[in-house]
Parts: sequence; C-alpha cells; structure tokens
Amino acid sequence: MINIVHSPVAQCSAVTALFLALSSAGSICGVSQYHYKDPWKGWLWAAIFGLILFSAGAGAVYFGIDISFNAKIVLRQILLFCSVQFSAFLIVAAVDDYFGRYSAKRICYPLISVATAFCFIAFIFQESITLFAYFELPALLFAFFIYLRLELRTKPGAGWILLGVLLTLIAHFIQKNMIEALTLGHLFDKNSAFYIFQILALINFTKGIRKSLRLQ
Repeated sequence: MINIVHSPVAQCSAVTALFLALSSAGSICGVSQYHYKDPWKGWLWAAIFGLILFSAGAGAVYFGIDISFNAKIVLRQILLFCSVQFSAFLIVAAVDDYFGRYSAKRICYPLISVATAFCFIAFIFQESITLFAYFELPALLFAFFIYLRLELRTKPGAGWILLGVLLTLIAHFIQKNMIEALTLGHLFDKNSAFYIFQILALINFTKGIRKSLRLQ
C-alpha cells in the first residue's frame, strides 16, 4: 500500500516535481518531431530531457511518498547522478553548437565517464555540495558563456537555451544554498521553487532546440 506523506510542504514539492516530469516527457516528444533533421543532436537533447524526467520522477517519489530511510538514500543518489549527468550532457550540447560535431563526439563519452566518477566519489564521501562546486557549477557556467557567445552571433535558438541555463543556475543556487526563508503560505519551499525554475528552464530549452533543429 502506498502511503502519501502528510506534510503540505512535501506534497507541494512532489506535485511540482511530477509536473516537471510530465513537462520533460512533452519536451522529448517536441524534439522528436525534428529528429530527422539532425538525429545526433535530437538524441543528445532527448537524453538531456530524459535525465530531467527521471530526476523529477525520483523527486516526486522522494517528497510525495512515505518510504524507508534506505529508499530515500537510493533516491537521493539517483537525483545526484541525474543532475551531474545533465550538466555533462549540457557541456556536450554546447560544444556541439560552438565547436562542431567532431569535438562534441570526442568529449561525449569521456565526459560522461568523468561525471560518473564524480558521482561515485560523492556517494562515498557524502559530499553533494562539493560535487556541485567542482563539477556542476563550472559545467553550467561553461554552457552559459558558450550560449551567450552564440546568441551574440545570432545563432538560432541560442538565446532560449541561454535563458534556460540561467534559470537552471538560479534553481541550483536556491536549492544548494538552502534558502529556507523562501516560503509562501507554508507550502512553497526551496524544493518547490527549484522545480518551478526547472520547469521554466525546460520550456526555454525546448523552444531553443526546436528552433535550432527547425532552421537547419
């Protein structure tokens, strides 16, 4: 029998996480419409949206269902893994758009391997904040400046993706710095705010990649 948590704050976080998961599924469908124009880029962004979907689904279970302590540890590790791999794939996408397909393919699997190694280190030493500082934050900043330069060059879709990266940075800042004061009516906490910003980022990512693929 599934037991729903009784905390209104946790329920709000679960609902926003579930909405993000559903939005991610919609983004995957949206990208698939233009997959034929550039299959590799379509696969890359489908993987990015898939990581968001999987992470949000795990978040919905973590916050919304009364589960054991060990199950929460597993879900927390899944959330961390998806977040780090998202950053790695975003670097690959940025390299693909700026430096070209050859460079992106060369760094793809090594970068994913490095991201996985970072995750295992974080799992062992329980240092998720350190992982964010040394891997996720530099990755997001790298993508931000790459898409900023692409927007200045008026590359189609770059502006939308740039805004998506910025919103992702804000979302992580809210969650990693644990801004407990961010509440609204004792329901809307930092986790709900994180998912709301991620939904907004997802919308911009989807608009950007669809525009990029459509105009190829």
